[in-house]
Amino acid sequence: MEYSEFLQITQSEAGGDAGEAERAARAVLTTLAERLSRENADALIPHLPDEIRPWLRTERSAERFAVAEFLRRVAEREGVDTESAERDVRAVAVALREAVGNEDYAGLATRLPPDYTMLLPPP
Repeated sequence: MEYSEFLQITQSEAGGDAGEAERAARAVLTTLAERLSRENADALIPHLPDEIRPWLRTERSAERFAVAEFLRRVAEREGVDTESAERDVRAVAVALREAVGNEDYAGLATRLPPDYTMLLPPP
């Protein structure tokens, strides 16, 4: 998948303009990188456009935090409220599912706590 396609999917799902879609993708994937183990993030990275890979790359251990903290961090990074952040997380998740495929996306969902499923569209 090309970078522009990833952003177009995000924009289509969340609304807004291309700049907002890029900010959302960066905020969501950077926060996801904090939540995932390096191994789990590394499994997704090869499927992503080159421009997006650094946002998901991590060298540290996974942090354990609830979905409310996930949304707070995304909202802070994006400069939006948590309601907008939740919409954007769902939009980026759709683009991520398209980029990595259903199998790897489903694997991601199983590696997150059950309360995160409210944010992730089904495979």
